Amino acid sequence: MPVRRHVHDRLGSVYAFRSELDAWARSRNLPLTHEDIDTEPLLDRPNRPTAVVEDVDRTLESITSPLSPSTPRRRSRLTVVWSLTAGGVLLALVATLWLLERTDYFWRNPVNDAQFQNVTDFGGTEQAAAVSRDGRFVAFLSDRDGRMDVWITQVGIGQFYNLTRGRVQELVNPSVRTLGFSPDGALVTFWARGVEGSKARDIGIWAVPTLGGQPRPYLEGVAEFDWSNDGSRLVYHTPGPGDPMFVRDSGQRTQGQPIFAAAAGLHGHFPVWSPNEAFIYFVQGSLPDAMDIWRIRPTGGAAEGITHHNSRVSHPVLLNYRTLMYLASDRDGSGPWLYSLDVERRVPHRVGAGLDRYTSLAASRSPPRRNARESKGNALAAAHRRRACRRVSSDSHLLADGAWILPSTGPRLSAVCLVEGHE
Repeated sequence: MPVRRHVHDRLGSVYAFRSELDAWARSRNLPLTHEDIDTEPLLDRPNRPTAVVEDVDRTLESITSPLSPSTPRRRSRLTVVWSLTAGGVLLALVATLWLLERTDYFWRNPVNDAQFQNVTDFGGTEQAAAVSRDGRFVAFLSDRDGRMDVWITQVGIGQFYNLTRGRVQELVNPSVRTLGFSPDGALVTFWARGVEGSKARDIGIWAVPTLGGQPRPYLEGVAEFDWSNDGSRLVYHTPGPGDPMFVRDSGQRTQGQPIFAAAAGLHGHFPVWSPNEAFIYFVQGSLPDAMDIWRIRPTGGAAEGITHHNSRVSHPVLLNYRTLMYLASDRDGSGPWLYSLDVERRVPHRVGAGLDRYTSLAASRSPPRRNARESKGNALAAAHRRRACRRVSSDSHLLADGAWILPSTGPRLSAVCLVEGHE
């Protein structure tokens, strides 16, 4: 430390120069303030010995003190800088995750790693495939006996039965879901016009026992329908203007509660319940090639648009309450292709399942298992032109509800294929 001593005749004194103390303090990287060292020259003070000793003591105290008044301010500034930096990094991470969610970066193909197996492989046309809720039976339309009829087979058995045997004049209608099953699987239902014993132009839903028997009316004056997951409620629409849609309880015989009707000149087809029964999904638009998927609450209200293809869209099915699959053509008319979509993010993904063009799509609704290990997975049945089914995929994580998917291709078909997930 640059402290000097001056020896007099009788008394000695200790003194220091401010410039030397400043230089020494800077060399030690210690902050000094005006209060630490007085600006008045020490040798010019009246009581020099006492003043010099007091100033040196104060200087030593300031130098040896662990904190100077400026240190808290410096630490405060560093805290603000680090806080702002951490906040910026966190904001960037949140923005990145939001962008990835919006672009559906984490989407996975719901038919990954599944396998196709033949269900039919005979000449003629097979179309409008449907599958029972438990996945045991497949129904489809075929002209194998010369006229279009309703056929059925049990999966894995290889035997086929003609259920209508030429008794229905008109069964084909690509604008609606023509085939289905009753909730218990005991009946095969079909859209029909001109059934034996009815008026030639009457449209309605008929049913025939799965094991064979006489067709009988199921829902008179109804064009399409779907049962809720537990079979307690029915949604249906009639062929009137705007395809008015209704919901009623299973035991109700009167007309159900009206929930929707399309605007003049538009149509609403393919109603289907979501697995959690929170929504009814359907296709709305101008036939045949300006359609999209919408949804509405079972109690009615404003309909909500889900897709924006504005093309030929049909056959929506839900694997779970978020995973929607459906058929859609390109705006140039090519297709229809198989699509999958998360109904919350609403980014459509064309699914490359190894089959070219599709004409129908249906899904089973097996009761949910306790966990994914107990799930049967999805089954995809398709009719296509090559007579051989190629391997495609199915994601077991999305198939925990045990749904089966059943698409078919056409119009001239030679095979219907079934895809099963892993046990």
